[in-house]
Amino acid sequence: MKTMSKLITGDKRIWFVVFVLFMYSFFLAYSAGTEHTLSDNGIQIKMLIMKNLRIFLGGILVMYAAHLINIKKLMRLSFLRFALQIMIVLLGLVLVQDNGYAAKRWLVLFGFSFQPSTLAIPIMMFYISTYCAKYYDKPLEFYESIRALWSYIVIITVLIGLQNLSTAILFVMLSFILLFIGGYPFKHYMRIVSIFAVLMGGFLFVLMTAPDILPTDRAVTWKNRIETYLNPESASKDATHQISLSKLAVARGGILGKGPGNSLVKNKISQGTSDFAYAILVEEFGILLGGILILFAYLYLGYLIFVNCFQAKTIYKQLLIVGLGIPIVLQAILNMGVATGLLPVTGQPLPFISDGGTGTLVNCVSIGLVIGMSRDRMKTKKAKITKQELSKIKFV
Repeated sequence: MKTMSKLITGDKRIWFVVFVLFMYSFFLAYSAGTEHTLSDNGIQIKMLIMKNLRIFLGGILVMYAAHLINIKKLMRLSFLRFALQIMIVLLGLVLVQDNGYAAKRWLVLFGFSFQPSTLAIPIMMFYISTYCAKYYDKPLEFYESIRALWSYIVIITVLIGLQNLSTAILFVMLSFILLFIGGYPFKHYMRIVSIFAVLMGGFLFVLMTAPDILPTDRAVTWKNRIETYLNPESASKDATHQISLSKLAVARGGILGKGPGNSLVKNKISQGTSDFAYAILVEEFGILLGGILILFAYLYLGYLIFVNCFQAKTIYKQLLIVGLGIPIVLQAILNMGVATGLLPVTGQPLPFISDGGTGTLVNCVSIGLVIGMSRDRMKTKKAKITKQELSKIKFV
């Protein structure tokens, strides 16, 4: 036991929360992941248990490796801007590649498929954290920040938004949150907020009045989802079919649920292992063990992230802990909001629980880095960042 304690360092409470969430993914795979198909041999049952086991083991190994990384070495990375440029190229390839998916979010390279948008958020959080730490308590020219910072945010937001509006909104929202926490000059901040507000208002006006003129085949879908959310009573049955089934699953769960594998909705709802995973788990485990416990796990994870943030030794680590950890919590809240009908359908998965490979591994890397940075909290008390530490940051 002591040997294990020495091997696994950092905030062990975060390890425990992630492990609990992974356990729910196995229950989900056992239930909603079972596909019944007819063939010459009768009913074949395909389980996702083995896939989940591989993702779980791979995720734990990735987390362990990430939590051993010395974050000070990452402060000196000179390829952050180059990484963003590569990300722009990858997102552009998604738009021009015919990958066979209805929504072009996946990129297939060398036989391996992944979503570049899942990498965009943590890379941008690294970039913003470094940028804010470099110019902490230093004068910053507005137009210089446009060139070095906002140009990347705008380009990546547009490229993601052409096919995945909810992820683009999440990307912008997280960027604004981190910049506000990082001390980006308030007068510059408000100018950018005003510009984004005008652009977003114009986009929504065009989306709701003339979606066909937008340069994406997803515009009509976005309009229908918004209209269905705002006026569900006037929407067609096809438009409300998925969310009605999700609400039914939550209602059927009751207090204690129907038991693992006993969901009826899982055989009728699509994306039961991703977009509507929360609804299936509530149906089978009930409000207590499925609804409240999962919600509490994510909220507790958010609490631990902020605790470690406030006790970090440098502004760079404070920003990076928030930038890498909070996206996971916000993504979970969006998923649960959709499953319960509080938010329009967004297509956001439930971190560590929903079926998926790339997204889960990226989340494991992010949370592993957060755990690694929490080691300072265990050893020393919080100290203010020094000028010597700031001068060591290599921003490109």
